[in-house]
Amino acid sequence: TLLRLNRPNEVIALLSPHTEFPTEGQRGSHHRILGRAYRALEDYQSALPHAERAVVHLSNAYGEDDWDTLVAMSSLSYLYILMNNCEKAVPLAEEAYQRMAAREGETKQGVLIELGNRGSRRADCGQRDAGIRDLYAARDQLRLHYSNTNAPAQSFAMALARQLGNAKRYDEALAVIATLSADAAAQIQASGGPSVKPATLQVLHARLLHGAGRSAEALPLLSSALEVLEAPENT
Repeated sequence: TLLRLNRPNEVIALLSPHTEFPTEGQRGSHHRILGRAYRALEDYQSALPHAERAVVHLSNAYGEDDWDTLVAMSSLSYLYILMNNCEKAVPLAEEAYQRMAAREGETKQGVLIELGNRGSRRADCGQRDAGIRDLYAARDQLRLHYSNTNAPAQSFAMALARQLGNAKRYDEALAVIATLSADAAAQIQASGGPSVKPATLQVLHARLLHGAGRSAEALPLLSSALEVLEAPENT
């Protein structure tokens, strides 16, 4: 709960004094939470031993294919990305996804999220085409099996548009943005709140239009986004 409230320092102060636990599962959960707290503070060196121990303890307690073990493995892969350690991040993301898919099937939401995570890791580590394929698949399958307003689907659509822009595939990226904008509008109408912040979407849209040589269309989007971002409630 404290992590959700963005209070990682309190989590660390609360948990750090405790070092002895009766079971490996409890030790694993302890290290997983501490690792996330240090990661939230961007103290990756302190987060790393906790994230690594979490995988070991949870695997010993519940098995290599237990869902909690696999989630901890995925979290460790993300931490390696933040530390620019692609050599460890990508194989670990691959292993986490394959084990999740074998355990739960390829269409469970958590498995599709891990497919998107693998795509992001690949793209960030120089395997851009493979990463883009994963991101397309994750977005499309989440929309197909859940809904076009599915929050993870929208998150991976943003990641996909960014990676397509980085690859200078601007027409594809703008098509992704068009679909995402329609999905976000539908979500606002259905639930009153978007998963993707409109200003964030506008900034990315403007960046892609500029890259595609359509700067005149980008300027109004940037102006609108800046008005929102500079509003008192957002500063």
